[in-house]
Amino acid sequence: MRRLTELCITFAVLSLANGLGFAEDPADHHPAGIASANETLVLGHAERGAPVKKIDACRERGIEPNAAPPTWDSPAVTTQCGALEMDSLFTAQPMGGGVHQETIGTTAKFGFTPRLELRWGLPGHLIESGSGARLVGITDQWIGACYRFHEQKGRVPDLAMDYAVKFPTANPAKGFGSGHTDHVGTFIASADAKSTHFDFNAAGTVAGGLHGHDGAAQFGLAVTRHFLPKLLGTLEAFGGSQPGTSNRYGAALAGGAWGVRLWLAVNGAYVRAYTFASPRQQFLVGLNYTMRPGLAAPQRAAFGGIARR
Repeated sequence: MRRLTELCITFAVLSLANGLGFAEDPADHHPAGIASANETLVLGHAERGAPVKKIDACRERGIEPNAAPPTWDSPAVTTQCGALEMDSLFTAQPMGGGVHQETIGTTAKFGFTPRLELRWGLPGHLIESGSGARLVGITDQWIGACYRFHEQKGRVPDLAMDYAVKFPTANPAKGFGSGHTDHVGTFIASADAKSTHFDFNAAGTVAGGLHGHDGAAQFGLAVTRHFLPKLLGTLEAFGGSQPGTSNRYGAALAGGAWGVRLWLAVNGAYVRAYTFASPRQQFLVGLNYTMRPGLAAPQRAAFGGIARR
């Protein structure tokens, strides 16, 4: 009960701070024909991905190392029990026709139990320019949970199920969102082979629309390798069908992360689509911050390496 109370208070403070910082002008309108057909696939998963294992210990007062490239694929390992991770990500993407979008978003992840992670993708700040008018707004919100039901043993990898629901807080008149609620369920398999980590995702999307719901399936595989105690790199491929269109989206990602402290890491990635869907490319830069609300302040000990089970 104490952990649940701390979580509610923390999320309430974050929501208030985010609401005060990001307000949009309702008088703005999105020009016709400028919208991302890949909204659910890319923006819905941009905050996802943390291919670094953390030690599960609800009573552990310390903070485990947290370094993760901003991948589409999620890991089966969940956030350290009792810890709150704040993942902030800046995304820049050309949309075609001289139009550019920049998004700043934050995802809060809380390790509720050693196997259960609660996640809230706060409404991010979105700017679009280059179409003759500068549009400012917010993105949709995502609330979800990930449960790991099997630990890696022998040839069987870590296995988990993730569920997320999108709340349509973005303005559809600007092309920032569909204006409808979406649901995404993801099966996750993760495995370690010495200094290399693998994450496989199979995601099913049920997207709302004017004429009812539409389904789509996406798949991805991320391979992460530790090059130095504080440095890791990732190569990833992901894609699949998209709700509301017959177009398919496929993209490749190259990224990395650097553990500045046990509780602080920076990351970045470049995404290039190999299909004709939009956006054709993305540039991502992020920051991961970990804390234990009401339990302990971040440690000042030296970063001894990226923790793995």
